[in-house]
Amino acid sequence: TVINTISWIFMATTTEKFQPPTVPRDSEGFVKSFNLSSYDCPEADDACAFFDQYGFVVIANVFTPKQCAETISDIWNVVESFAEQSIRNDENLWDAHRAGSAILWDQRTMHGSRANSSLRPRYAQFFKMFPAEHPAMTEKRAENRRNGILAKLRAVNINPETDLSFLGQKLFGLEQWSD
Repeated sequence: TVINTISWIFMATTTEKFQPPTVPRDSEGFVKSFNLSSYDCPEADDACAFFDQYGFVVIANVFTPKQCAETISDIWNVVESFAEQSIRNDENLWDAHRAGSAILWDQRTMHGSRANSSLRPRYAQFFKMFPAEHPAMTEKRAENRRNGILAKLRAVNINPETDLSFLGQKLFGLEQWSD
């Protein structure tokens, strides 16, 4: 069982139903990307037009393959600096159910962790997870978290009973996860 605290909520108003934008895709199903050889190359105008229409753009050739490998290695070094052992080559240790933090996003839309008041909210969210069965998670602490989450939801005119799905209620820690 996990109780989650979500840093910010990206939802449409209760009177409008959010519809994610339809974004052009490549043959593999990823968001269309652009290869730019210079600032004033012909494809730069297409990239600017894409940005103007969708609010983001993916530039595919920013890093060389070597720079990508180095960046991935740097990320693993940071992750492993917090772990008690090397984990980059042992997928059995990549357990999404462990306590900690995760950033979840849907690559179809722009992502971020700041407030977005548009009708096309970003599908990114930072979750801090804390196992409900952890000794530090007392009933009083769980109740304080629930009350804090409810207050934040109500402050932005969200009724948790009618505006959140069952999954949303679970993610906010308002409903118990069943094993």
